[in-house]
Amino acid sequence: MGVRLPTAFINNSVSNLPNTAEGVICTTSLLTLPIDGATVFLFGYFTLVPGTTATAVTPRIRRGASISGTQIAPASGVVGGSPIVVAGNQINITLMAVDSNPGAGGNLQYVLTGQQTGGTAAGVINDGVLIALVL
Repeated sequence: MGVRLPTAFINNSVSNLPNTAEGVICTTSLLTLPIDGATVFLFGYFTLVPGTTATAVTPRIRRGASISGTQIAPASGVVGGSPIVVAGNQINITLMAVDSNPGAGGNLQYVLTGQQTGGTAAGVINDGVLIALVL
């Protein structure tokens, strides 16, 4: 006899990222934990064409259905190196996190968010995905 572990997957094909405010790119469906305190592995990816004058992008993963949820993945800005943020040039951003303390019960949701720095125009999200696996 096997065990089915809950997973959630969402793909967002097109949206915009606000000039400088944090914006939601993907939201998972509701997850119900099989046991209290189960660990949730999260993987997020999105492609972005930064808005005019944008100099950095900060991706985040949060527990909850909005930008006010608990931040799970550190806010690590993508400024230089790889990928280099240049307004008008598409970049690919990958973010992974482990939520080792999601709480008890179920009905958990997660969001993948992004925030531009220095943008005077919205960035364009060409593709995005957020996967949550309960371990």
